[in-house]
Amino acid sequence: MFVLLINAKIKTVPELKSERLVFMNNKFKILAMVSAVCMLLSVIPAAAQSSISVADARLIKYDGNETQSLKAGDMYPEYDLENQGSKQPLMLITALFNNNKMIDVSYKEVVAEQGGSTVAGGKVYVPEASNDYALKAFLWARNAEPIPGGLINAVYNASLPTDIDGAKITIANQEFSGIVDNENRKIAFYVPIYQSMGSTKHMAYGVGAEAFDSAVKSLTPVFETDAEVAGAGNANDFRKPVAYTVSAEGKTAEYTVEVFDTVLQHSYGFDGGAYSGAAARNNLPAWHNSMGGNSMWTWSTSYDSRVRTSFDTDADNGENKVFTVEKTAADASADFRSYSGAPLFGVAQSVTSYKVKFDSLSPGGGVYIGGSNAEGNYSGRGAIVFTREGKEDGDRSVDIRFMKSTSNPGEAVAVPGESIELGSWVNVTAIEKNGNSENGKYYDIFEIYINGKYICTFGGEYESDLGLDAVHTAFYSFGDTTFKMQLDDYNIQYTLGTLVTESTKTGGGSVYTGARYPKADKPDLFIMGDSIAAEYNPSYAPLAGWSAPLRGMFGDDINYVNTALSGHRTSYYFEGSESRNWPVTYRFMRRCFGEGDYILLMLGPNESDMELFAENLRLIANDALYCGATLVLVTPTVYATYNPITNTGYTYARLMKSVAEEVPGTKLIDLNAKLFEIYSNMDIDEVRERYFVGTKRGAPAENPDYGHNVEEGAELIASLIRGLISESDLGLKNYLNAQDEKEITSFGVEADGKIFFGNMAGSNIFVDVPVKQAITADTYKDYGVSESKYDEAISSAAVHITAKGTVAGAGNKYDFTTPQTFTVTAADGSQKTYNVYVNKVTLQHAYGFEGALYSGASSRNYTPAWHNTMIGSSMWGWNDYSYDSTNIGRMENDPEDNSNQVYSVEKTDAGTDASFRSYSSAPEYAVKGLTTSYRVRFAYLNGDMYIGGAGAKEFPDGKAELSTGRHALVFTREGKAADDDSIDVKYVKTPDSAEKLSLAGAPALRTGEWINVTTVQENKENGVGGYEGKMHIIINGVYAGTVTDTYYRDFALKALHTGFISGEGSTYKVFLDDYSVSYVDGRRAAQGTQLYILGDKDGKVWGDGISKNFSSAIGIVNEALPGYTLDYYVNGSKEAGFSPKFEYISKYLLGTGDYVMIALGKYESDAEAFGAQLPGVIDAVKAKGATPVLVTPAVSYAQPPVNDTASVSAVIKAAAEEKYVVCLDLNGKMFADVLNMTSADYGSLYSGGALSDSGAQYVVDALYELIAESGLPLKANLVAGSEKKIESVSVKLGAYTYEAYVDEEHKTISVYVPTQYYHTSGLRTYGIGDDGYNAAVKSVVPVFRGKGEVLNADAAQDFSTGAKTYTVRALDGTTVDYTMTLEKTVINYAYDFRTDKERTDNWGKNLPAWGAGVTGVNTWYWCELANTPSVTSLAGITADPKNGSNLALKVSKANGTDNANFFSTDGGITSGIKKVISEYKVLFTSLSAVCGEEASKGVFIGAAGGKFYEDTDYKVNLSTGRHALVFTREGREDGDASIDVRYISNGSETAQQKSLVNAPVLSLNVWHDVKYVHINTALGDGSFKGVTQVFINGVYAGEAEDTYANDYNLNVAQMVFGSYNTAGSGLTTFDMYIDDFAVSYIK
Repeated sequence: MFVLLINAKIKTVPELKSERLVFMNNKFKILAMVSAVCMLLSVIPAAAQSSISVADARLIKYDGNETQSLKAGDMYPEYDLENQGSKQPLMLITALFNNNKMIDVSYKEVVAEQGGSTVAGGKVYVPEASNDYALKAFLWARNAEPIPGGLINAVYNASLPTDIDGAKITIANQEFSGIVDNENRKIAFYVPIYQSMGSTKHMAYGVGAEAFDSAVKSLTPVFETDAEVAGAGNANDFRKPVAYTVSAEGKTAEYTVEVFDTVLQHSYGFDGGAYSGAAARNNLPAWHNSMGGNSMWTWSTSYDSRVRTSFDTDADNGENKVFTVEKTAADASADFRSYSGAPLFGVAQSVTSYKVKFDSLSPGGGVYIGGSNAEGNYSGRGAIVFTREGKEDGDRSVDIRFMKSTSNPGEAVAVPGESIELGSWVNVTAIEKNGNSENGKYYDIFEIYINGKYICTFGGEYESDLGLDAVHTAFYSFGDTTFKMQLDDYNIQYTLGTLVTESTKTGGGSVYTGARYPKADKPDLFIMGDSIAAEYNPSYAPLAGWSAPLRGMFGDDINYVNTALSGHRTSYYFEGSESRNWPVTYRFMRRCFGEGDYILLMLGPNESDMELFAENLRLIANDALYCGATLVLVTPTVYATYNPITNTGYTYARLMKSVAEEVPGTKLIDLNAKLFEIYSNMDIDEVRERYFVGTKRGAPAENPDYGHNVEEGAELIASLIRGLISESDLGLKNYLNAQDEKEITSFGVEADGKIFFGNMAGSNIFVDVPVKQAITADTYKDYGVSESKYDEAISSAAVHITAKGTVAGAGNKYDFTTPQTFTVTAADGSQKTYNVYVNKVTLQHAYGFEGALYSGASSRNYTPAWHNTMIGSSMWGWNDYSYDSTNIGRMENDPEDNSNQVYSVEKTDAGTDASFRSYSSAPEYAVKGLTTSYRVRFAYLNGDMYIGGAGAKEFPDGKAELSTGRHALVFTREGKAADDDSIDVKYVKTPDSAEKLSLAGAPALRTGEWINVTTVQENKENGVGGYEGKMHIIINGVYAGTVTDTYYRDFALKALHTGFISGEGSTYKVFLDDYSVSYVDGRRAAQGTQLYILGDKDGKVWGDGISKNFSSAIGIVNEALPGYTLDYYVNGSKEAGFSPKFEYISKYLLGTGDYVMIALGKYESDAEAFGAQLPGVIDAVKAKGATPVLVTPAVSYAQPPVNDTASVSAVIKAAAEEKYVVCLDLNGKMFADVLNMTSADYGSLYSGGALSDSGAQYVVDALYELIAESGLPLKANLVAGSEKKIESVSVKLGAYTYEAYVDEEHKTISVYVPTQYYHTSGLRTYGIGDDGYNAAVKSVVPVFRGKGEVLNADAAQDFSTGAKTYTVRALDGTTVDYTMTLEKTVINYAYDFRTDKERTDNWGKNLPAWGAGVTGVNTWYWCELANTPSVTSLAGITADPKNGSNLALKVSKANGTDNANFFSTDGGITSGIKKVISEYKVLFTSLSAVCGEEASKGVFIGAAGGKFYEDTDYKVNLSTGRHALVFTREGREDGDASIDVRYISNGSETAQQKSLVNAPVLSLNVWHDVKYVHINTALGDGSFKGVTQVFINGVYAGEAEDTYANDYNLNVAQMVFGSYNTAGSGLTTFDMYIDDFAVSYIK
């Protein structure tokens, strides 16, 4: 037999052997060989006196369990050591022999710690368990002296001379056969008691749940064996595994027997016929009444006629039918699968069985069967491969293999010694066992049984949980394969292991989390409850359950499992709920109960039968008692429904107390009494406001929700439960966090469905969200979260927090476009605050060193070569640019894991340099942040090794200039004794720094151990020309400190991502693995025309104010800084700490049409050198398509006035004349002006020898005049001196940004914020929500765009108190006031047409149907409902003609008299509306100017508020609606694409068209953005005034006003889209597209 467990990657046996032998260090390989021969011959040299002894030695098999016999698969030795001396390195050699011939060997360095320690050897691969093989292991000191007791000699030792051939149990008169694994001595029975009816629906099947639950407590298995089974005739309780002792011929073995209740997913004996219909299922099995469970059969693509299928009579049994598939052409598609209606995830075990026979199978490729959990055709889990690859024609054998993933059949691993014959039936059973890995992934154990015999076990690690929704079993072929295959008796059943519901995936209100069978090593704490305990997605805020805050009060040493759901009751736990799509949760929970577990149960208020409630509690209590778990009944909470407060939970509390007294071991904590006492001593209004939802989620005022809690209420309940636990005798209290513990242990941000965990650096948390991976310095490809989705994803992102203590707001969503703070509160009330920074990063390089070494250029020889497992872009090379043969670079096996490959460098000569680096294809400037992670391990270290130094520039020869790099860590053993294996970690400012500085939080490190390192580096301008660099250091998951230094160069990655630098005189061997580098791009992405200012301290003063001179079309980037000269801009200055800014600006920022204003000279020390350098800068600006503008310097203060900068001004003007560029002679103008000023006015221009604020304003005004008088095209963007206008305004509230409606005519600014949306069951929270709005609106800083200066624009305003006034000042000092308001709205309906769903009924045929993505309530109808096909067939959701990836609603009208009018309706408000905000985008590809003999009147859109005619329920009386816009080409010529905009008072064809004063002229074939604000005011005579403000393409177009008889309503016409279709009215034809339609209202 054969067993092989593979973790990250599967390798064939020859590959494993090759890696172990090839990459082993030569001298150690020889030593291992010699040692192995010594072991074989037992020629073991006598051991010298040693301080180390072996306390125990054992052999470990593939699954991590100890064994006394040689087993098939990977095996390794393990020793318990006692060391009386100091820590010592040892050598552990493991060898495998086949008939005395060594076939595999492993060498591993281990360490004997002082005192006691356990060490493990390297793995060797045992092909099969038989007497032909022997494994020997030996432990040596480094001086080749053997360690006493270090020999292991393992041979095959059959546990019994005979096997158990079978086992059976009987339940409800039905017999079930067990699956017997004699290799691992276990027997499993799988008894289906439900059959699947969907992903969460089950119905009774087989013996049923009741019979099973009764029988499983007393079962007597019958064993088929010649051996003696002790107690075989006795009944046992199989709710837990039962052990049996089996004896034969003086030998004994213990077998474990388990009985599992399962859900039958699909069962079929192929007694029916073929499906005929859809191509995807044609000729595959159709549904038949002999099928069990829920499934379909489908082709992977569609039916291929070259594949023949049939239902045939079994040649071996004429009464049996089988399913035959014959693929006659190698390129035919014969792939099919069983799928559908199964759990999406959370399957603990799946058991798949079938009979298969191959009548033919060509030698090329093969067929594989399996691949469950596939999301697409080739993404599933393990599968069994049947192949005749390499077979001769006369050879009829079929080999069996296993492949870990169906994505690559070519990597299948052989199952040694197992093959079948063509023409013979074979019975196959595959058992998949699924569990959680510690790294957040999932492990899978795949057991294979052939013809009832256990064959082997494989293992693997997977990204996704095991589900069966997309593929139960795939039957696929690969390679150039033809075959004829017959199938029979297909069956798949499963057990659930993870307590989850689909709401976890789909965003529902309640969330289950985390239990799994088999259980984890630590105990479980189960929460059973209803809505009061449930955890909620952020969209349900402010609703909160107590389980979430209670979770934070427990430590990591208990697994917290919340199974509470809104509406839960005990009967739903036992029986499920078909109406709610809830599975039968409890029976799968019960299997998870174990010794030391706890169940906190708070139920009651949803129970409909108190007697049944009591009986169910007793059942749970007795199950817990049997399993060794403790049931803790928590008496229910108290509702605040009644005034005065009434104990609403008392009845349930009394019943729970009686059950706790009745069932031994059941505990109770009386939350009910405690909570009632607290509420009774408070004012009822305060209780309701602080702790309960009330009307906060839209409940009507007459029926508030005083049963469910908000966050403060949930936290109160959680803290009371914690206190009651800590005061009790429950062992559960030992798992509570200490009273003062307040620490976030992990923090994740969810973006685009993925969770990204942060690096914990003290009170700072840095979360990197990758959006792309580098290809070159400026080209990328997608990675992680799409860059187009990033801003949206992180502006409203959920968080995933593990903490000791309670984290306020952990269930909310946050806007991480700015840093956020989170506060952890300990049980004693003390707090700690964390700052969270989310960064959009580019993955520069990631590599696990799975490839080979580079061979070629000496600069890279023996460093890692490119490999297809690399991500991003990088190269590896030697830092001195040539390979030194004394330094050995290798790819070799991880010293602790032979299956993993790592990179190592050994430096044996202290006089050489073995420094190497990762570099290339990265930004040369403006890296804002850098996260570097790696694992490093030193076999030995004498001296220092520096790791880091990112940001270094290149020398001309390409080497890294280490002095320009940033921080590096130093791993050093400087001053250590030879027998001291400790390593110190320090840091340096740059890799060439002499001074090694201490880290306050540096952990203790050792040679021979892997060290996990993450550094987070920050880079920002320090405001004086240089840069501040910070490095946060995390080592082995522990924050080690933050260091800060100043640098003169900007951060770059081109020359050096990470240096691995040899310390002078050092020797070492270093291993490296799991290396990655991600960076935050700080390069500014300029939009539109930019004006860059290069200046000195004068430019810094006036440059910030020059933006007032220009419209918003010009962006001002003031790069001026005190002390800068032109040479500093070009070359920088290390001594002065100035970076070469112009290099960055010219390379990365400048573009065609930009301007560079060079305002230098005043502080130049060498005017001649300045003049010589200036033309080169001018040329560089021109080369980028930008325009240089020279500015002569301002004059300095002197009395009397002196033009001290006249000479340098002459140099500047000469350069301008030479290079034909504009020079703004500020110097000449200013000197002339100051000569005419009074002494006081002249003096006011200066302060302390520099320009004052008045002086800066003078320069701004002077430059305005000089630009206006120049020939620069830039002057077209100057703001007129009297211009003062707000053109647009945006407001950010929380994570949301809202654009304002600016009414230029009335000088009003209105911001409408949707906080709720309409639903038939009541209003629901939308966007920021009412609570978020009420908080955010108290501190608002609008962003204004326009002409002139908005005074006090940066000051936060409290809009909760009403409108605010903003004053705009023009350059000439004149002002104008605008009034700004913020108002909450309710979305009645919003639709972006992306769902591509259309109605099929006649009333709305081809108009939009409701679908995902729709907000609010709405239906679309044709106005006349005549539904003549010639009209309605012309509507539909189709591709946007301007953007093929977008969808829009298209309506075409080809006949002028067709009635193509339609409207949106339903679910609206019937009266009392104050305002309606209507929005849509419209595009006309055609709009008639003339139809027949008539001038076309156009298309009208609006008429909201229209009533139904009394004689019909669905026909709108358009004359009762409000204003509508008219889009018309009346009077336009054929070649004129213009569209005029008018309005009508209602939607009738007879309404008179009127003009809008500011209406723009629109155009065909262009999208236009249209918004209306309808204002409704009741008049004293019972009528209503209606005013409609119109905004088109963001500009106020005017307003319409009329008087109406009816109040405004949205019950019928939210919006009408009509045209003129009555002869004589102005017949119109058109092709119109509509998108982004929304209607909101204010009552």
